[in-house]
Amino acid sequence: MTDEQLFLIVFFLFYIAESVFWISRNQVAFTGKIFQKYFLQYPDKYIGNEKGGLILANPLLPSRLVFIAESLPISMDDTAVCSVSTYSLNFSAESKNNQVRLVNWNDITSVNTIDNEIHINGQLFTKCSSSDSAEKWARIIQKIKSTQKPGRNSLIKKSIMDSFNADEIIKSRSSFSRISFPLRMLCNLLTAYVFIIAPLIIIQYGLMYTILNIFLLYVFFHLLTLITFIITKYKSKLRISKSDFITILIKVSLFPPALMHVNDYLSVKVMDRFHPLALGLELLPQNKFESMAKAWILKLKYPLNFKQLTKAQRNVIDNFNRMEIDHIKSILSKHEIDIKELIRPKLSDDPSLRSYCPRCHIEYAVEKGYCSDCNEIELVPWSAAKESSKDE
Repeated sequence: MTDEQLFLIVFFLFYIAESVFWISRNQVAFTGKIFQKYFLQYPDKYIGNEKGGLILANPLLPSRLVFIAESLPISMDDTAVCSVSTYSLNFSAESKNNQVRLVNWNDITSVNTIDNEIHINGQLFTKCSSSDSAEKWARIIQKIKSTQKPGRNSLIKKSIMDSFNADEIIKSRSSFSRISFPLRMLCNLLTAYVFIIAPLIIIQYGLMYTILNIFLLYVFFHLLTLITFIITKYKSKLRISKSDFITILIKVSLFPPALMHVNDYLSVKVMDRFHPLALGLELLPQNKFESMAKAWILKLKYPLNFKQLTKAQRNVIDNFNRMEIDHIKSILSKHEIDIKELIRPKLSDDPSLRSYCPRCHIEYAVEKGYCSDCNEIELVPWSAAKESSKDE
């Protein structure tokens, strides 16, 4: 293996590494593909930890868009606001370092943000996926706090409804796609130049005779892509903190593999204020969306049983879940999707399987017990499910 081949292989590995993103457990990613609308990705179960995991973007097509959406990060009802929701609450919540906080509306005196953190009464309340998300939910908390109890639930329902705003999703996607088109084409061109054009030139004429020309042409593409990235960022009006933008700018300026994926650094910020199901409805094929919606509703309907939650915290989370489910039902009904049929378990014909988990629909040979995967969710006997099916 020649030095040139070794260099190209190492460069390609760095390029692939830049296709990997870390997202938290309450986020999902939508990756653009050629032969289907979008591909849904959750944080990897094995390459990650209790807080998050890795996803693979577009290693061979850097021009395809990657969107990341965050589940509702907090829970609210007319009495209090809780620092977690069903989806942001994960097994790290069992750790002493991840305290669940509950604040009554009448006890709130101040709400402010620091980067992606929401602070209530001068103390850290919760962390969001971005500074934009933190500011959005801080404004909602402030508005609900200033409202009398009878009007709070309507504002909470409106905050859920706003995260499903289909018109805004279409507008944001279309606008960013149009604005970022030159940048995406340059990313493709730069990738093709580094991995196809330059190697062919070297093979044909030799490195010694072409290295200066190849390097100067690369510098031209590099600077042009960098300038286009800065212009795209300001044209798209994405709310990226100054420190984050400087970090990205330094990285893509000094590390060529990162520059080839620079559009991804912007696109992942475009949709983070919208509900994942709202994006799924717009971006996924119907069968993929229905699978996503089924899993989402079941997890809201049967939340994990974390022992460290107080009764008051659980009540707020349950009340918020019911409001979210009600809105999801209305969205599904508009698209003629029967939610009862959607979440109905498929009756098993295997006589050895006698029960199932209502949350994940995994089947068990025992008739009574708890699901090992869902943190002690009680199993439902198939006999009871069959009787219920007959009654309907």
